[in-house]
Amino acid sequence: MSTRYRFNKNVCDLLKPKILNYNLTKLARKLAEFILKKNCIPHFQHPFELYHTALAEEVIDVKTKKFHEKFIKNENISEDAQKFRKAFRDEMNKQSHGKFKLENMDNLQITLELSRNFGQGEHKDWPSNTITDDDIQDFLDHLVLAVNQPNEDELGKLIEKEIGKEFDAIKSETLFNKLFMTMLTWIQDRDRSEFFSYEEGKQLLEEATRGFPVWFDVSPPAENFIGRLNIIEKLHQILLEAGSRAISQRICISGLGGIGKSELVRKYIHTYRASFDEKIVWINAESYKTLVESFCRLAQDKLRIPIIKDDKRINMKSIIEKVYNYFSDGKSLFIFDNAMKLRSQEEDDEGIDKFLPSSSPHVKNPYIIITSRNQRWGDLKTIVLESFTLEEAAEFIEKALNIKDGSQVTEIQDLNKKLQYFPLALQQAVAYIKERNRVLKNFDSVFTINNYLLEYDEKTKKLLNFKFPEDSDNKYTKTTYTTWKVSTDIIKTNKKCGFKAMQILNMIAYTASSNISVKIFLKFKNRETLEEAIQLLKQYSLINSEERETLVRVHELVQQVIRIDLKEAKREKDVIKKTLGLLSNTLLQNSFRYNVDHALSVWNYASKYEELVRKFSRVPAVIVKKLSILLRYQNACTFGKMQ
Repeated sequence: MSTRYRFNKNVCDLLKPKILNYNLTKLARKLAEFILKKNCIPHFQHPFELYHTALAEEVIDVKTKKFHEKFIKNENISEDAQKFRKAFRDEMNKQSHGKFKLENMDNLQITLELSRNFGQGEHKDWPSNTITDDDIQDFLDHLVLAVNQPNEDELGKLIEKEIGKEFDAIKSETLFNKLFMTMLTWIQDRDRSEFFSYEEGKQLLEEATRGFPVWFDVSPPAENFIGRLNIIEKLHQILLEAGSRAISQRICISGLGGIGKSELVRKYIHTYRASFDEKIVWINAESYKTLVESFCRLAQDKLRIPIIKDDKRINMKSIIEKVYNYFSDGKSLFIFDNAMKLRSQEEDDEGIDKFLPSSSPHVKNPYIIITSRNQRWGDLKTIVLESFTLEEAAEFIEKALNIKDGSQVTEIQDLNKKLQYFPLALQQAVAYIKERNRVLKNFDSVFTINNYLLEYDEKTKKLLNFKFPEDSDNKYTKTTYTTWKVSTDIIKTNKKCGFKAMQILNMIAYTASSNISVKIFLKFKNRETLEEAIQLLKQYSLINSEERETLVRVHELVQQVIRIDLKEAKREKDVIKKTLGLLSNTLLQNSFRYNVDHALSVWNYASKYEELVRKFSRVPAVIVKKLSILLRYQNACTFGKMQ
């Protein structure tokens, strides 16, 4: 606990001789130092600027540039000069380690180097005549002693230790030095009677950390990250263009859950972090609760912005404003990861608009990247992320499983085809293969890609729901199976068209995965609701448009997960029945040329149910006829033999 004291008036007489002796000693010490180093004695430099005329009068002969004989012999000099002589003699003896004594100076023929105007001027007072009682009293009135405080070394170590809690060794040293330089500047610009307050100290720390790297909740990219460099470059170009044209510096990366949106952004940060002055903030935008938690930790733990007042958290809007104000003097990048939507409809819902910076031409706002399953972000530029390309998927598996000899090409192709190049599913597959090999190593056995493929056919849900081991570098907390349930759960909550959207998704789980005509579903009574249901599925990337807007496609793994759920809920037969009913009415219409592929796909699932085979017994013949019309004779022959 520090304590502060002031001197009372009676101490003036006690301290005056000490202060005067200190000034004499200081002058003597400085003169001895310059003489022994053979440096020129400057009349304009402290402490000589105050006393160089007194020195010229009784100590140094300016003409001969030697000591006055009367000073050496201690004859006919003032009382102040005698006091100075004693102090000077002690300093010369001390600094020369006994080699020089004042009495021998004349014999040593010491010649002094003096500045040009040394000794010129009217002021010839010694320290005792330049300091009055009023001066000393004024000094004591302003002097405050703070006890129980750390000394300079202890304080330095204490500050360095506290800084070290937040930054690595190199950054800590840089900030420590910068902080002390800022403190020195503060001291030089301030009245010495002022104390260094808490608020000023806080301001100094903030100024010292301006321009200093800030990384919040940013994880490094996965070691096995591959490809997508063209998308990373496109993302950077869009952001730079936005900044240079003073337009919205915001962009959304959208796509199916598990497609690799967050991982792409991590790689982007790793590649272009210098473009944002190393100020990168990662916000968990999954819900209102996670948004609040991220901003509060950023403010309090990282930026040292107080968020508690009178034992209560201050207004969230105020915290958000202070956070953005901290970054307002330079470039920065905020990532809102896994955001649900832009606009808030209720006070505590998951809309992120309340957490975005206000638009102002006078404030430098951060660049913002949003990752989301949702594709609807108003006027924001959106990049829709797709699955890996064939080459990217193959490279990923080779790198992840350390296949360097170009072997297992067929197995890799089969795995990619089975999982349809989907990033999260491929990550789960290689993690599962590694985990099995870790166990089987003790039995001198190996788990191969082919072993995985065989097991996948038998245990699809188990493998799609395989959770990454704790030591995996994968940051994704959901499995392929659970990540899409998040999207379908959101769709189900849409009161207007959520039910119809799920009906459509359930039916296309059994069709071919591409070229699905939305006209198939026109038998639904309300066309407006149908269009909204299709848009809702597109919004959350569960389906995507083909080149022709009337056609859509769905990822085969999404179909697989939906089929697993329907089968477990004992609803599969009913959904297949409804789907076949819609398709059978359009099979022979020329405008539905792709429907024969969908009918083929659905019939493969329907043929397992005897009731459906009897009900739709005419469908196989219609399929064969349609294939023949389309000149697909080989397909017609193969399908006909199977019936």
